[in-house]
Formats: sequence, C-alpha cells, structure tokens
Amino acid sequence: MSRIDDLFNYWRESMSNSEIAAALTNGDLDKPEWLCISEDTDHLKVWDCEDGSSKMGFYTVPYNDK
Repeated sequence: MSRIDDLFNYWRESMSNSEIAAALTNGDLDKPEWLCISEDTDHLKVWDCEDGSSKMGFYTVPYNDK
C-alpha cells in the first residue's frame, strides 16, 4: 500500500471523495509537500512527487460520489 492510499484512507474516515477533492483544490486541506495534484473537469489526479516519473502512478479522485 502506498502512502497516497494511507493518506486517502485516513481522509475518507471523515470525508467523501468530492469533499477531499474540493478541500485539496481550495486549500482547506493541508496536503503533504510530496503530494502533487492536477485538476481536470470531473476529477482530480494526485501522485507522489518524490517517487519520480518512472513510478508516478496517478490516483484519481472523482468530484462526485456516485
């Protein structure tokens, strides 16, 4: 399990995916320096900046909880 999985599992104890995505994009949620984000129209992509491009593995967070 990656540290992204660990972090999102922790956040999901009290928030939905859409709440996490909103909080990350508007700055309401403190994100670790190693977590990079990229916004899209219907989802947020996150990855571990410190793993390097060869291990990048994107983690997708949908803006809705359907």
